[in-house]
Amino acid sequence: MFKIGARIREVRTQKGVSLCQLANLASISKGYLSNIENNKNQPSQRMIIKIAQSLEISVEAMMSHHEGMLDDEWVGLVRQAKEMGLSSTEVRAFLLEQTIATEVKQLLYK
Repeated sequence: MFKIGARIREVRTQKGVSLCQLANLASISKGYLSNIENNKNQPSQRMIIKIAQSLEISVEAMMSHHEGMLDDEWVGLVRQAKEMGLSSTEVRAFLLEQTIATEVKQLLYK
């Protein structure tokens, strides 16, 4: 199961950014960021975007289990969506919503 909080912590530590530094960059409290990283709080789509921007990483890379490695099926689905006229922003928003919805369902039905 993909945990966005763990992914944020992974990227933050890889980039050598402290919890306090990232909280300041994203204009959020250190406690709130800590709760996100420990999967106690679920960040909104807007917050994920803000954190990704603060870490100078794309949202796609933030949401990826293995940065730089894309599943062929997902690549095909994104290509199909673009061929249907969907913009990258629309595809990105949809994928973020689906990921968050899946995590919320998993939390609710534990």
